[in-house]
Amino acid sequence: ELVVVVHDPLLAAAAPVLQPLADMARELAAAATSARQQRPLVLDNLARNLPAILSAPHAGILRRICGGCPALLVAPGPSLEHDLALLRRASRPLLVALDTSLRALASAGVQPDLVVTLDPTRANLAKFTAQNPELPLVFFGSARPEPIGAARHRFFACETGDLLDRAHAWFGREGRVTSQGSVLLGALDLLLAAGAGPIALIGVDLALKNR
Repeated sequence: ELVVVVHDPLLAAAAPVLQPLADMARELAAAATSARQQRPLVLDNLARNLPAILSAPHAGILRRICGGCPALLVAPGPSLEHDLALLRRASRPLLVALDTSLRALASAGVQPDLVVTLDPTRANLAKFTAQNPELPLVFFGSARPEPIGAARHRFFACETGDLLDRAHAWFGREGRVTSQGSVLLGALDLLLAAGAGPIALIGVDLALKNR
């Protein structure tokens, strides 16, 4: 477990050239605190999701569907509002939605082809208030079990280095996905691993660094 100890007065007194390191320390400390707080939820969700994990096809099977296909990855940023009309078109690339964008798409009458979910918190349930059980769902082991249980078509994505991945190689038998705790990064890595491309990002109003 990563433990980050920060001393705010010391960081505040750091020379300007060291401020990027001070900011990094604060971010790491916040991430470690969040991980500690979510760990009980993650473990509980994993236990409840285990039957679905053992029975669902591995997300690696999506290579047969996404390989070589252009894809649109939809996030819920403010700019999404300007692109909803484009997404209503009958002819469009594969539409992959983050769970956070489901409500906006549903309210606009847009049906994605695939949804990706990761968030372990109960607040994530509000994103699925308009869930269509027929909509294929890619889920990480730590995600909320309620929408996973409601989905009739679901695929398990193994997180690189998580508890299941460390427990047995079987869980990552058809590949692993790296999310860094972000459903956006997880969905993007999933599409890249499946060989989709080109991939366009819609409603992603933030910068993504090369990994």
